[in-house]
Amino acid sequence: MEERDVWACLPHRGPRWESLVKPQLERVATREAEVTVEVFQEVLAAIEPRLAASSYLPFKGLALALPSCAPDFLRTTLPRIAQLALAVETLFERLPEQRNVGEAAFTCLETALTHEQVACLLANALFGTFGDNPLLSSFCFHTVLHNQHTATLLGILHYFERVCHTMPPGRITIRRQSLSAEQIPNWRECDASMCPLQVDLDLRIEDALDHLQVDFANRAIGGGVLRGGCAQEEIRFGICNPELLVSMLLCPPMDHNEAIVITGAERFSIYTGYTRAVKWEGDYTDKEARDEDGSVTTSVVAIDALMHPMDAQYAEELVVRELNKAYVGFCPVGGDHRPVATGRWGSGEFGGDPFLKFVIQWLACSAAHRDKMVYCAFGAAELRDAVNTWLLNAGLLTDGTPSVTVDKVYQRCIAACAELLRLAKAQPSETSLPTVFDLMCPHQPEPTLNQWRWCVAL
Repeated sequence: MEERDVWACLPHRGPRWESLVKPQLERVATREAEVTVEVFQEVLAAIEPRLAASSYLPFKGLALALPSCAPDFLRTTLPRIAQLALAVETLFERLPEQRNVGEAAFTCLETALTHEQVACLLANALFGTFGDNPLLSSFCFHTVLHNQHTATLLGILHYFERVCHTMPPGRITIRRQSLSAEQIPNWRECDASMCPLQVDLDLRIEDALDHLQVDFANRAIGGGVLRGGCAQEEIRFGICNPELLVSMLLCPPMDHNEAIVITGAERFSIYTGYTRAVKWEGDYTDKEARDEDGSVTTSVVAIDALMHPMDAQYAEELVVRELNKAYVGFCPVGGDHRPVATGRWGSGEFGGDPFLKFVIQWLACSAAHRDKMVYCAFGAAELRDAVNTWLLNAGLLTDGTPSVTVDKVYQRCIAACAELLRLAKAQPSETSLPTVFDLMCPHQPEPTLNQWRWCVAL
């Protein structure tokens, strides 16, 4: 588990803070002059001199986004954001403590921040004040301000409008959890019952209240959100819950046995579309339940799948890698067995087999004794229908309830993957190979293989 001493690298500890950075922030915070787009750009260019020589100025994305912001954004909100950035001197006088909330070989390193501390760090990212430290210099919103695809920028600016008006109560916890080899199940012998399952065509993961919500993470959490990316993780971090962005500052890239769980990040915006068609659509009032201190109980788990694994993903070693990764993320801490809301994790942009990833996530949820797995199909009716057909034909349900154990489903899955590997090698030009679902169903013919029939027994 790699460590990163962020607190020693905060902007006010840098060599230019007193002489340059702080005076520039005060220029905006005190409204020394009328705060205009030009003044904002001058301040950012003074803090980061390389901006002046780049193609980023003027910020085209900012010009496009401002008409959708509140009319007094430049006059009122931006000075308050500068005040938040300056508050780094007082808000971090006492540094946040990291504590282990895990048990035995289950390591859970947890850091808690107030919403004001998170807003302070994000305000410094907006003004680009982390540039003195090479380790943290990429935690900066310059690209977002320049990008003419403005959905992420609008999500971030709206977040600042909200917190500058009313700071949310409570705190956000960021927990990096890891398991030793001894704590990982022996998948061939795991006798936990398969958990209940729901496939929902319309539900979005972020709308699944009182669930552990899966972030289809990159190994470096946040992925390309600050570089113009707009897949599932980037939408969640940049538009829905910008407070999640602080994890990019605090968390180094994940190891194979690590996951990151963030609890308490509020949701501020809604959106439509996906990837390049995504659009910020306006304000959202978080409907999640709250703890006694006012924190929302939303928990987001970041787990990174293999990137473009091709046929190698069917090798047992890589299936186990994905199983272990999902299991580490789904392992309950403090008795939290809430259902898991997930979807096409490791598929889509990552290029994995959605059928195999479905089985892997269901196995991991079951081994972690989660109450249920809710699979959000994002409108893909054919995937929902394939899952329903598979569950019926594979004999995994009795009266609509899973009736088998993890080890049995795992063994069937591995046998199916082995057959897929064999077929891929034997017929490399075959474009219509059976799916993992097909091969896990007893007595299911595969018409593209000349009456070939195969059964993986329980």
